[in-house]
Formats: sequence, C-alpha cells, structure tokens
Amino acid sequence: MVVTGELHRLIGLLAVALFLGSAPLVESRREQDGQFVQARLITRVPRESDADSVYLEQPVGATRFADGTIAVADGMAPAIRFFDADGGFTGTVGREGEGPGEFATLSWMGRCGERTATVWDFSLLRFTSIDDIGQIVEQRRLEDRFDVPRPPALLACSRTGHIALLLRLGGERIPGREISVLTAPLYIMSSAGVPTLLDGSAPVIEWINDERMYRPVSMTTHFAIFESHVYVARSDSPVIEAYDLGGRLEGTVTLDLVRRTPTDSHVRRNAEERTAFIADRASRARFVDQFMDLPRPDYLPYHNGIHLDPVGRLWVLISFPGDPTTALRAHTLSGEVVGEVRVPADLRVLEIGSDYVLGSIEDSGTLEPKVALYGFELEN
Repeated sequence: MVVTGELHRLIGLLAVALFLGSAPLVESRREQDGQFVQARLITRVPRESDADSVYLEQPVGATRFADGTIAVADGMAPAIRFFDADGGFTGTVGREGEGPGEFATLSWMGRCGERTATVWDFSLLRFTSIDDIGQIVEQRRLEDRFDVPRPPALLACSRTGHIALLLRLGGERIPGREISVLTAPLYIMSSAGVPTLLDGSAPVIEWINDERMYRPVSMTTHFAIFESHVYVARSDSPVIEAYDLGGRLEGTVTLDLVRRTPTDSHVRRNAEERTAFIADRASRARFVDQFMDLPRPDYLPYHNGIHLDPVGRLWVLISFPGDPTTALRAHTLSGEVVGEVRVPADLRVLEIGSDYVLGSIEDSGTLEPKVALYGFELEN
C-alpha cells in the first residue's frame, strides 16, 4: 500500500488524538445466565430547542450527578457543558486558554468524587475538578505530583479519588514482523497524588509495520476502579485481574465470552471513531477509506471495555462499534452474571450508573455528536 503525504499528516494527528472496597476476586469462575433488560431512552443532549445556544463538537466524557444534572466535556470547544435533569442546557464552564478555569485540549472526564467530576487537559498536563453546580474545586498539574515520562493516553477513576493512568505508547516497531504490539506503563495514583506502577508494559494497540498505521479493531487494555481495587482487562483475553491500591495482584476471574469475526461495519465504525477529531468531512472520508483496506485480525477482541457502577457491579461491554445495539453484561466482583442490558443504539459508553447508561452517539443524518441517557431496571 502507498501511504500518501496527506495520510501521514492525518496519522500524526491521530496519534495526538489517541494519546490524548469490595471483596477482591479470588478465583476464576465461569459465567451463569442472568436476566436480559432492554434500556429505554430518557433524553439526548443538546436538545433541538437548544441548538442556537450550544453545539457539542467532540464529547470526550460525561457524568450524571445525583440531582440528574449531566455534565459533558467537549474536547474541541474546549469547555464543559451542563444540562438539567430534563436535558435543557444550563451553562458552560471554562474557555480556551491556559489560566485558571481555562482549557486547551480536553481528552477525558471521570467521576472522581461523589459530587465532583474531573477532566484531563492533554495539552496542559492538568486535572481540573468541578462540582455538580459547575464550580471549579481544584486545578493541579500531573507533573507536580510525579515525574511522568509521557502524558496519559487512557484514564479511569473512582469516587474515592483514585486515578488509573495508562501513559502514552512506549512500544517500538519490531523489524521483520507484520504486527507490533505497542505498550505503555499503567499506574494507579492515590487521591494525594502518590503513584504506584501496576504494569510496566500494558498492551495498548497493534501496529502494522509496513504501513506504520494502527491495525483495525485491535486489542487493547481496559481498566476500572472500585473503592479499594483496580480491575484490569486485556481485550485479547477473557481474564480480568484485580489489584489492590498498592499494586498487588489479589485474584482473577475468567469470563465466558465468545469471539466474532470482524465485519466491514465494525472496521468502518472503528475508523470513524479514530478520525472523529478531523473536522473536514472529505479528509475524514479519505482516511476511513484507507483504513478499510488495512489487514484486520481474524477475530474481534473478547470485549470492548469494562466499567464499574456505584454499587460495585462489573460491566463488560460485549458489543463493538458497528453493531446495531450496545450490549453490556453485568457481573458481581466474583464473576457471576447478574444480567445483560441492551441499548438500542451504537453507543460509545462514557458512564454506567446503578440504573442508567450515559454515552455519545452521532446523529445518523447530520453526523452531529450527541450525548444520550438510557435508563434500565436490573435486579441485584
């Protein structure tokens, strides 16, 4: 394949976009059947009536507070948009800049406190915490807490303030091999900012050596935190590992998951997700077309991510972008299946609550991004 100069430029931009106490699991167990639940749409934001007031360019994270308020981090604005429980736009926090209360490149939002959310500014290497009424509680630079060799690519946090960080890719090209696995160090950082290394070479993505591009629908490492434990899952394995906050492996659980063959729809949606930061539609379409011709794996990964809800259920995302519905399987922390929730949309899951799923979705007609809230009832 010939890689054009324009494509090399887009690859460079893509690299920036990509790197932007319960009881522990003690034994491997097999899943058992649980209940099946269909989620229902509650609201989508911004609403059409708010179209003149707010527009989401690139939702990189969202959270729903106890009173129903939804906060959305917009990576391209960059700002945090607030909506009330009915989905009405109520205001914006932040503006572009480098000073207090300002942002440069937002790339993540997590619920790191009961009444606070935290956003990560990739360009400024800075965390900003905001409360449920839009007040900035704290801003702190990551490098003030520990010496980071590279900024984080992926993050997760718990409501006790602990943050897991997978730093930017550290793997290198392996000459003579068709596929390389790029890796990065995975840390857990306490609420006081003290880091602990969990894994020095966690797999992040696969690289096609000849084209020097990222392989479609390739494996990666997912992680989530609940109270006193960090749960780590490699998507090329059905095993999930549980670490304590000191970095000690305390147990594993093996899930009964089935692998599928990737379709053109999976590859195309994967490409569209990776190029969402490209504003020019023609450039984005050209990149997607190039991506479709790349060698793809024989099978999809075992899963597409893990999440933990406030009551301590472990959720495994078993659907992939390109599937007509989003499927989430709930487990106890020892691995038993509680049930499965189906969302009637191709949703990028941003947060799971005890009775809701919050995620981003593109309007099928305009391709404008929205954030959708779906509710469900799942027996404990």
